[in-house]
Amino acid sequence: GQLDSGETIDLKIQVKNNGSANASTVNGTLSTTDPNVTVVQPSVTYGSISAGSTTNVSTSYRILIPVIAPDDREMSFNLRLTDNAGRTWNERVGLTNHAAILRHNGETVVDLGGNSNGRPDPGESVQYTVKIKNLGTGPASSVTAKLRSWNGLAVVTDSMATWGTI
Repeated sequence: GQLDSGETIDLKIQVKNNGSANASTVNGTLSTTDPNVTVVQPSVTYGSISAGSTTNVSTSYRILIPVIAPDDREMSFNLRLTDNAGRTWNERVGLTNHAAILRHNGETVVDLGGNSNGRPDPGESVQYTVKIKNLGTGPASSVTAKLRSWNGLAVVTDSMATWGTI
């Protein structure tokens, strides 16, 4: 799938030995300086990789992307590979994060028993339906909202709304 804000990702990175000699006891370390991601499992042991071969990855690096990570952001990582001969390789790994960006996209006001002008007027009971749009590239799961009257001029009798996944 894709990387989404708020997820913990187990990331398997295959490695190919493009050289003409075997590499033994290959270890990988994944790091980043990006403040929008944390590498919580930075080390993987690849073992021996024959010349021209690609690894069969069995273990994962683990990264944590916080809910507040921005949408459509490329997160840059460094994969440092070492072998028992003291050789070192650094490879850049770029991954793009996906996040929801929720915006108010309109509303409908039904003034029950009122003058039917689509606006809440003093003394009317209204049904207020809010429309929300996701402008981001990632999903927003279990979306709920609570309506409050901050100035005390209205009484909210059913304050909860649920949209599910947007």
